[in-house]
Formats: sequence, C-alpha cells, structure tokens
Amino acid sequence: MHLLRGAVRTYAWGSRTAIAEFTGRPSPTAHPEAELWFGAHPGDPAWLETDEGERSLLDTLRDDPDGQLGTAVRARFGDTLPFLVKVLAADEPLSLQAHPSAEQAVEGFAREEKLGIPVTAPTRNYRDRSPQARITGRARAIRGAGRIPARGEQRRVDARAGGQ
Repeated sequence: MHLLRGAVRTYAWGSRTAIAEFTGRPSPTAHPEAELWFGAHPGDPAWLETDEGERSLLDTLRDDPDGQLGTAVRARFGDTLPFLVKVLAADEPLSLQAHPSAEQAVEGFAREEKLGIPVTAPTRNYRDRSPQARITGRARAIRGAGRIPARGEQRRVDARAGGQ
C-alpha cells in the first residue's frame, strides 16, 4: 500500500487552513485552497508515494490498467478511473453548479473537441467526458487523511471517523 497525496486546487473561495490541516501541512497557507482531488484526472492527478519516489496515479493506471483497475472496471469504464473524489473547503459562499448527464457530457466534449476549443480555454464548457455525478456530505471532523484502506482495514477507518 502506498500513501496517496491529493492534488490541491486553489480558488478564491477556498480556505487557508482546512485543507492544510487535513493534510498535515502548516496553516494558514499563502493562498486559499478550495479543493483536494483524489483521482487520476489529467488536469491534476493524485500522487502515490512509492519506494522509487512520487508517481502520479494517472501514470500508474496508464502503465498497468488491468492490475490497478481490474477487468470488470476496465470492461465497463475503459482504462480510466471511473471517479474523482473531491474534498471541498469553502470559506466563501459557492455559486450554484449544474452538471451534465452522461450523454450530454460525451456529446458536449466531442462537439468542443471537433471545434478545436482547447481544454484549458475559459470559454470551454466540457473539459472531459465525465457527467460529474455528485455524492455530497458534511463532515464534522476529518481524521486519517490521505490513505485509502486496503481490504480488511475498513473497520479501523470507520472507527477513527466515529463510525460514520
């Protein structure tokens, strides 16, 4: 098992303390930190701390998709991680967000690719094919950050989180 370090995203509405404290870094930070991404998003993948040094989760999946994802996940979702976990830390009010359905996301991404709109362009609406389904919740306390449990360790993680 390797330590997984999430990618910190900075936006004006973020917190200067919450994500830093969650990840065990000094706070307050120089800039607001709004999101902590745990996934293999091409724009900002998480990083594994291995014996050979840091390695992006994106590269790890590209080099061994069958070993990392398994045949069932690959058959259903292809060679990409089918989710992106985001931890949000808002110190300012957030705007309302609307996300496309799976069909809209695929069609919109294809349309903007065909038009040649760069993925980083501010006028672009579809930066990937993901429908960005949401599971939301409110955390009272966060402990044990940065580690994805192996099988058999879930009970310990649940106990540290107060059984929730």
